[in-house]
Amino acid sequence: MLADKSLARPPERLPGGLTVKESILKIIDSGYIPGATKQGYVLRKLLKELCLSGEKLDHIIFEKEIER
Repeated sequence: MLADKSLARPPERLPGGLTVKESILKIIDSGYIPGATKQGYVLRKLLKELCLSGEKLDHIIFEKEIER
């Protein structure tokens, strides 16, 4: 963890201007769940990207996907 918060990187924005977390929540709110095709696949990839970046999301779908 950085001692000086001014050195922390701002959240990355995706092409639509949303952060990864915002994008994940928007997909979940639309009714999609992680899967192997289409939006489910994109959701899985975004969840993995969030996990690999060291960030967390307080949502049951994130927790279940991390257990996989």
